Amino acid sequence: MPALSPQDRSEVDALIATGYKSDAIKRVCEVTDLDPRGAKALVDARERELRHLPPRRVAAKSKRAGCLGVVLVMLSVVAALWRWW
Repeated sequence: MPALSPQDRSEVDALIATGYKSDAIKRVCEVTDLDPRGAKALVDARERELRHLPPRRVAAKSKRAGCLGVVLVMLSVVAALWRWW
């Protein structure tokens, strides 16, 4: 999408990813001088690009950190009980 700013591009990407393709087309029409047919072609092309990108794994990283925290807490509890006996 060469005619869009990075902020507008990320907004359009979010609309496409959440299934609001018609809103994405409207947004492209608002920020560019394209007609609806040209905006639809642009959004369709971006949708094809987004399908080939790997999904973001933000939640997976936080889950791993949470597991490490749980393991450390459990080890400290076991060590405390071992000393107490």
